[in-house]
Amino acid sequence: MSLKYNKLLVFNYLYLILLSVLAVGIYLVYRDSSILINQFFLSLELENIFARKQIQELLPLPHWVIYSLPGAIWVYITTILAVKFEKTERKYTIANYPILFSVGLELFQLFHFTDGTFDWVDLILILIAGYFAKRSNLEFPLNKYPRFLNLALISAFLVLFLSDVHH
Repeated sequence: MSLKYNKLLVFNYLYLILLSVLAVGIYLVYRDSSILINQFFLSLELENIFARKQIQELLPLPHWVIYSLPGAIWVYITTILAVKFEKTERKYTIANYPILFSVGLELFQLFHFTDGTFDWVDLILILIAGYFAKRSNLEFPLNKYPRFLNLALISAFLVLFLSDVHH
């Protein structure tokens, strides 16, 4: 592999990591204690470490960014990883799983089968994120690093679990 290609791979990985950090940051700073990740920090008495109130006052975000964008980021990242992992040409391949999972979760919320609130903005952003992720041309040599892919997918679903509303 050339040095230019290696730099591109590092940039692509950093891009996905920064998007993940953005989503987690939104959860930590702007969301309340009803989600698991914030309950975890409350239990460790670390809730003030992020200066939440000061950041919220300094950088107020619209409702849709706080409540819908992190889920769309999750769909985008996991779909990009799944597209690169995909090996079949069947109609419902692994690249569709994050999108189907997220749409299914929204429908479960609509019919009150799970905690959370159905939101059309969530659904629209999920579909937009999935669309752009499936058309992404980011390159990842996932076949060379299958352990990284497994770790990335597990951590993505862990972030989704930690962002779950828990009453």
